[in-house]
Amino acid sequence: MSIRDDFSKNLPYYMSLAGVNQVELSKAIGISKSTVSTWISGRSYPRIETVQKVADLLGCTTDDLVTENPEVIRSQLSEDKKELFRLARNASPAAIRAAVAVLESMEKTNNEF
Repeated sequence: MSIRDDFSKNLPYYMSLAGVNQVELSKAIGISKSTVSTWISGRSYPRIETVQKVADLLGCTTDDLVTENPEVIRSQLSEDKKELFRLARNASPAAIRAAVAVLESMEKTNNEF
């Protein structure tokens, strides 16, 4: 994974921990909300001095923002699980069996590597 990818995954996590939304972050460091949005989507990446400003505001380090973080991965997996359960709640038994078959084929593919 690249620094840009890690940053785009880590930024929302640390924003959430700090209780800061995109508008608040953008105002605090003097950029537009759309710029923050492009960072989160991974379409762009800030200069290192801006990463430092963001880290200072969020109470974390620049390394926290730009390196793969197991806590962030776990929190995203948790959100993915919630989404799967939400979708399965209204699915037919046939649709659930089809989804399970897809997931099992993915597991087999991962085990081949």
